[in-house]
Amino acid sequence: MKLTKQLLHEMIEEAMGQGREAEQIAKQLKGWMSAAEVNERIRESYTKNSDYRKGGFNGSPMGTDQFFDTYYVGKNFKIEFLSRFYFDKANRFQRKYAIVADAVALAVSDILMERMPEIKELSDWALSAGTKETQRVYPNTQKIPPYRVRPDIIYLAKAIMSGDAAKEAEFKEILQASIDKARELQASDFDYEGKAPEDWRGWTPK
Repeated sequence: MKLTKQLLHEMIEEAMGQGREAEQIAKQLKGWMSAAEVNERIRESYTKNSDYRKGGFNGSPMGTDQFFDTYYVGKNFKIEFLSRFYFDKANRFQRKYAIVADAVALAVSDILMERMPEIKELSDWALSAGTKETQRVYPNTQKIPPYRVRPDIIYLAKAIMSGDAAKEAEFKEILQASIDKARELQASDFDYEGKAPEDWRGWTPK
């Protein structure tokens, strides 16, 4: 393949684009969202009797149905605004709103996957690859490749909800590391039907 000036520019742009995914994801997660859309997505995903949705009383956790009927009715909001409910503090607020935090994090991660289809494709591939490798090497689970892209997006969303900038920065780095490792695994042409290359992760196949 001849390395033309145009191809070189394309390669540089592609390289510069990589490594910034976590920053772009965080920007999307910190943007304005429709409370009605988030609420509707939760309602479509879980039955009315789901712990995520049913409201509690007298100190029991609040469900998302009651939460959205009480707060942000017909409004747009940022998930960082939810820090007022102290999701990450070990007190009565955490007990009351912890279920809401989980449900909202799941819903906004679904929304993000629709907005960033390349990340969804990578996340789905990494999950499938990790599952295959788990089945192949179990119980030697120490050699399973990383495939935590989607869970790390959810953890980043919850870190943003907490209002803790240090925690947000930490989970942003963790997410980017997961994305980079998933892309590295894709580029390695890892053969799930055969055996790993001898130099892969320092493990020599039998």
